[in-house]
Parts: sequence; structure tokens; C-alpha cells
Amino acid sequence: MDAPLLEISALTVAYPIGGRDVPVIDEVELTVRRGEIVGVVGESGSGKTITAYSIVRLLEAPGRITGGSIRFDGVDLAMLPEEAMRDIRGRRIAMVLQDPTATLNPVLTVGAQMAEAITCHAAADARTVRERCVEALRRVGIANPEERLQAYPHELSGGMRQRVAIATAMLNGPNLLIADEPTTALDVTIQAQILHEVQRLLEESGASALWISHDLSVVSSIADVLAVMYAGRVVEEGPCDQVIAAPAHPYTRGLLDAFPEANAHGAPLRQIPGSVGSPAARPSGCSFRPRCRRATAACEGVPERREIRPGQFVRCFHPLAPGEVA
Repeated sequence: MDAPLLEISALTVAYPIGGRDVPVIDEVELTVRRGEIVGVVGESGSGKTITAYSIVRLLEAPGRITGGSIRFDGVDLAMLPEEAMRDIRGRRIAMVLQDPTATLNPVLTVGAQMAEAITCHAAADARTVRERCVEALRRVGIANPEERLQAYPHELSGGMRQRVAIATAMLNGPNLLIADEPTTALDVTIQAQILHEVQRLLEESGASALWISHDLSVVSSIADVLAVMYAGRVVEEGPCDQVIAAPAHPYTRGLLDAFPEANAHGAPLRQIPGSVGSPAARPSGCSFRPRCRRATAACEGVPERREIRPGQFVRCFHPLAPGEVA
């Protein structure tokens, strides 16, 4: 089997809180293979975005990586000098953010910003740059791409701005696309169109993707592998269809049960009690323990990552059997 494109091992990220370093990402394990889409889901505060920013080394101070490795194509990104990281960022690893207004400069045209994404990594004449930009916009479904290159971001709809962000990210043919909730702010129809377009682009290019979302329905429609994060840890990981059909962690089961479609008509929605909570106030041992109906004294220890079914890993002392209710 080929070596993974991205292999995150025991990644820990800490922020100073109350005079001490508090881990907000705690020994995360995550693998992305070549040509694979890995979906990462979890509530707000679970550590999804910080994991993504750690990969591309864009953590805001005072956050810092305090342990573990981020091996991309055999190279540990956590140890790379910034100059070498800049060559990878935007060229071999591209990122699409949830809000395209945070990506696009309001005072520059779409064409100027897309051109910069090309020329900052390689020399190219103006005609070649323009042709590449036009083709990139056309591939994400933007009509009249020549005209759109002259537009400013505020002249485009939210869906078109996100398409521009995706087109820009794919300009240099990255090996890995990191998408941090890129369709959350869009209506369902546009969301479905963009998901389809991104899948097609990834298939055509052979690139891998790390797709981050709080919406299991979105991730399950696009991902090959599903990773569920809670309180800075990956608590379950495995083939997407397998995890959806037979979740092993009570938290994963709770996320699935919260869907209205999973409940009888007129019945109250099932909820996971409580909230993720602040990293500084997380309990020892299993962080999900205060919200879990299956918790016992054993859960005061830290559960190890173990394979519960072929290819499906879980961090839980009391994993669910297929079909079992949390």
C-alpha cells in the first residue's frame, strides 16, 4: 500500500490560559491517503479548524504546536522552516475557508488575486496567467469567466465568491485541498452544486481533500473516510459508510440521532446534553464523560485509540455494538 499523503501523529496544540499551557488539540491522529476525501466533523470547539490551521502552519499566536508530527508526503511540516513552508502552502496544499470575504481582498479584482496565486509560486507571462484563471473559473461553473476576472468581490454573490475561492485554491494543482466549512453560509441548492463541482475537480486532478464541517449530512455525501472530533481529539475514524451505519462512539451516535430524519414524525428531537466546554475546564480522562450516558469510573482514564472493526478506530472504554443505542 502506498504511503499516506498526510499523516498526523500525536499532534498537540496548546494556548497559554491562566498562566499554563492548555492543550486545545490533544494527540490527534489523522491520515489522508492519495486520492481520498477525509471528512472531519464535530461541534464548534471540537478543534477541527485549529487542526487545519496547524497543517498549513497558520496558527495565530500565542497558539503553538507542542508535540507530535504532521508528515506530508514524507516531510514533517511541523519542523519545516517558514520559507520552505511558504513554497508548499498554496502550491501543494491549498485551503478554502468558510467565509470567502476573509479570503478575497475587497479592493482587488478577482483576476488580480487569482493571478497573484500563480505568480507567487512560478514565473508566467500575463497571457498564460489569464488563460489559467479563465479556465479555473469555468471549471467551477462560473459563466462569462473573462468578465468575472474584472469584477470585485462585492459584485459577486456569496456562491460565486466561494466558487472563486475554490478556483483560486485549485489553480496550482495542489496535492491536498483543505476545505474548512466552505458551504456552510450557502443555501442548500448552491451547496449541492459546489459539492458536486469540488468532487469532480478532485477526481480529475487526483488530489486528496480534508473536508471540515459540523454537518454530517454534507460530509457523508462527499467523504470516503469520516473522522469525528470531540474536545480536541479524534474519537472515531473509519470508512464513512461504515461509521454512519454502525457508529462505535457514543458521541458519533449522538450526532446521528440529532438528525430530524432519524426520529418519528412529531417526536421530540434527541439531544446530546451539555456542551463541549472550555479547553481549560475539560475533565480528566475521557472529555465526553460528563455528557455520556454510558460513562463509568473507567472513563476517568484516557481511552486509547483501538480498532473496533476492520478499518474503524475509536477512543472509548464502552464502544457501541452495531445497532446499539447510546
